[in-house]
Amino acid sequence: MNLRVATALTDAAVESAVVQIVNSASFGGSVTRRCRDVVELRTAALTSDIDVAVIDGDLRGLDRDVLAGLRQAHVRCVAVAEQNAGWLVEMGASTVVGRDLVGLPEALHGFTPADRPHDPPVQEADPRAALGRIVAVWGPIGSPGRTTVAIELAVALTSVGSDTLLVDADTVGPSVAQHLGLIDDTSGLAAAVRAAARGHLDSVGLAGLAVGVPSGPRVLVGLPSPDRWSELRPASVDAVLTCARSAVAWTVVDVGFGVEGSDLDWVDPGAPVRFGAARTILAAADVVVCVGRPDPVGLVRLIKGVRDVRDLAGTSAELVVLNDVVARGQGQAAAEVVVSELNIPHVLVLPNDGQAVGSAMARGVSVSERSPRSPFVSGVGELARRVQILSGSYDGAHGRAPRSHRRLLRSPHRRNRQRNAGVV
Repeated sequence: MNLRVATALTDAAVESAVVQIVNSASFGGSVTRRCRDVVELRTAALTSDIDVAVIDGDLRGLDRDVLAGLRQAHVRCVAVAEQNAGWLVEMGASTVVGRDLVGLPEALHGFTPADRPHDPPVQEADPRAALGRIVAVWGPIGSPGRTTVAIELAVALTSVGSDTLLVDADTVGPSVAQHLGLIDDTSGLAAAVRAAARGHLDSVGLAGLAVGVPSGPRVLVGLPSPDRWSELRPASVDAVLTCARSAVAWTVVDVGFGVEGSDLDWVDPGAPVRFGAARTILAAADVVVCVGRPDPVGLVRLIKGVRDVRDLAGTSAELVVLNDVVARGQGQAAAEVVVSELNIPHVLVLPNDGQAVGSAMARGVSVSERSPRSPFVSGVGELARRVQILSGSYDGAHGRAPRSHRRLLRSPHRRNRQRNAGVV
């Protein structure tokens, strides 16, 4: 068979037993690398001709993103763990065997070197098949009001009876917590990503990490500092979005402005990417709301940026919004330019109401709560209607999402958690 195997095991006795099984005459394989940690394992997958990795389920640093990197390198993974470790398969391991190694020869016999170049990807459930919708709110650098639009959109979707989760995934300038008067020294999003990385995140855990606000949506607070961007590992962020789809009707994500990849992907595809989280969110989104400003500089940045976003979110519906807060009165004229340059049917212009937006921000509440009759709030209401139509969840009468997804994120202790967070 000549199956090439790498090991990454913490128990020397288990490793010795694995080597004996693989190198035995009856099996006919060979252990070509013995790795001490996930870094050496990832390096071996990228630089060595190995077909299978036998790894310890308790290996330090082993998470969803490491297993995703092995799959990308066409390396199958057999995890050695205690009983009831099915979460390792959910994270991406090909199979799991006990520490007594019963079943290991049979598991390895299922892999052949010839399969490696054509190794099919792990078949995972398509998150878009679920009823929950993901809306990414993006804007190029210097776009005023992107976070405000994300907040008000989440509030508008909540107001029609849909349970909504607002996620601050801006890795450069997260500010949803400051807008809504929430404590930002602990990141609910980072905690959710850590749980997802180890396969431990479910809708109940997600509910415990989200903070409620009086205007309706629940919030996953973003990173307390931009220098912690590497905590938002792409595969684990995607797992958080998948969990959110199963828990709520709408997940609105503020993704910041950066969408660039890494020039070193060809060297180490598994290395952290500065805007990897944003790229993952845009690729997973059902609808992308692109927010820009209608002055000449803002238009150029918006038009160039939308083209990059389209490459990442090829299957997503797209809405372009001009936030008329700088070039007052120029919104409609600018909208015609955007329609022509981007070849889209229409652009939504949000009315300027700086007084209402500033007053709400000063008090740490949403604009809808502070000034419900503001023309800006009405404009975002129209945006919410268009988002629902594009996602196929608009019922025409109330714009409500399917009932099966309403209020699933709310737990019996929701109000107690809100009191503890100081938001009730």
